[in-house]
Amino acid sequence: MKIALINCSPKLVMEKEAPCASHAILSDVKKYLRRFHAHDMEDIHLKTFSLSEEEMKTLFACDTWIFSFPIYAGGIPAH
Repeated sequence: MKIALINCSPKLVMEKEAPCASHAILSDVKKYLRRFHAHDMEDIHLKTFSLSEEEMKTLFACDTWIFSFPIYAGGIPAH
């Protein structure tokens, strides 16, 4: 089974010192899946509202899609 790990965070920089929460969650999911011998995984970072032809082909070749979205509902109101 081929699995797509889709990061939907708008943050473009993925630094090891301060990764975004969406990236950190997908990293943990990847480690968990590897324990059960799921090694055929694709990392996809959706940075824009449109997908390239190559990204679409990659997604459609996968059997399972796992999304990680940022959640801003718990933040402090700006007003």
